[in-house]
Amino acid sequence: MVSYNKWTQAEKELLEQLASSYHSGINWNQIAVKFVSRTPKQCYDCYTLMKKSSGFERQYIKWTKQEEDQFIEYIQKVGVNWPRIQQDLFPQRSISQLKNKYRQSIQHLMHEKPSNASVSATETTVSQVDIIEQLKMILQ
Repeated sequence: MVSYNKWTQAEKELLEQLASSYHSGINWNQIAVKFVSRTPKQCYDCYTLMKKSSGFERQYIKWTKQEEDQFIEYIQKVGVNWPRIQQDLFPQRSISQLKNKYRQSIQHLMHEKPSNASVSATETTVSQVDIIEQLKMILQ
């Protein structure tokens, strides 16, 4: 059974030891076998985050409005190139966090109601429709 719990210090130490035993091309499938309830992707994400932040304890950092706007604008320019987005804008966030934020942004945009009371509930601004359509196409 896959665990979505926070990584323990012992798990992190074992992960570091196993990953550093590879001289090139870390085999995340082999590493994940050593963990009862971790997937290869979880191992990769945890290791990558530890390396980027020198063992920084992974925690949720709330997105600011400015970050959200920057995130959407960047996706509109370059598409959903997660490694590039991470490298260029959000090195402190994992690729999984970026994907989750992306999905949340789409859900929010699809359910957002216009703030202007004179606009009917079925109408949205052109920019909202464009963003929603672009995000839907990218997700498919």
